[in-house]
Amino acid sequence: AGEGLAERIGAHGALRLRDRAGRLLSEHVDRVLHAERERRLAPLDALDVHPEPQAELIAALSVLQKER
Repeated sequence: AGEGLAERIGAHGALRLRDRAGRLLSEHVDRVLHAERERRLAPLDALDVHPEPQAELIAALSVLQKER
């Protein structure tokens, strides 16, 4: 695919396009992961629980989900 693209728009253009696509993909994956993390932590934030107990609760939840 890369060679075909390079033939159509030139090697320099293909490299620029690949780099731009990589940056966009990385940005969107980061955004999705951040949103998912915020969604999962929202119930703990609502309880005003500090970080150490949060980590313990998350670990316990993880164990419970694996046992399902």
